[in-house]
Amino acid sequence: MLSEKTGHRQGEWQSVEADLTHKDLAHMVGSTRETISSTISTLKKEGYLHGKTPFSVHAAKAEAFLAHKTL
Repeated sequence: MLSEKTGHRQGEWQSVEADLTHKDLAHMVGSTRETISSTISTLKKEGYLHGKTPFSVHAAKAEAFLAHKTL
């Protein structure tokens, strides 16, 4: 959702152009900076994210992942 509000789409990648730190992201989702850093690293390795600031989200992979998540 953040990428749709702040970024733009280029092919399969949706940029996130919000000026947020890992600490900011952790606060937004109720986590720790360390967990966010680890999660971002994992998501980059799995091909969901790339870049630094702004970073980009692989839109199709993210949508497919979220479609199969249950709360």
